Amino acid sequence: MSEAIPIPVEVDPVSGQWSVDGLPMILVPRHLITNNLHAVEERIGYDASTTLFRAPGYHSAQQWCAHQAARHGLKGAAVVRHYLEHMSRRGWGRFTIEELDLDRGRARVRLDDSALAARAVGPQRSACYMFAGWLEGAVDHVRPRGATGVRSREIRCRAAGAEHCLFTVDET
Repeated sequence: MSEAIPIPVEVDPVSGQWSVDGLPMILVPRHLITNNLHAVEERIGYDASTTLFRAPGYHSAQQWCAHQAARHGLKGAAVVRHYLEHMSRRGWGRFTIEELDLDRGRARVRLDDSALAARAVGPQRSACYMFAGWLEGAVDHVRPRGATGVRSREIRCRAAGAEHCLFTVDET
């Protein structure tokens, strides 16, 4: 039994470009993303790979949150919740906010059924590091002006044998 995609996808009849909420999208098989991540890890190493993907993830989350906040009139924690709900709907896994304190720059986010942990190639270690930058970008986007930045880290990963992935976000 299949379900309809839980997000509205618009397809431009001339260009074929897909969009969701006015943002261009590309539908790709999960293995394309995970194979590319694995190739980068093999080429530059695991530690360098975790560093490489943090900044672009951060900036992408900032762009998405700014667009969605303006489009839907969202503010504060509602932006972060909306972001993680949509990432869940897009097949990255099921994100659940366990704690969110924007004034203190703190969050705790559980991730079940991670698309990245499912790849689990190589040593049993954290596979979901790409999400750290996303969480930092989303939380920083709605922090009070003048607040310092935040840093996210995955403290448990399904790929390393945990029941689910778990991220913390803390003020730097």
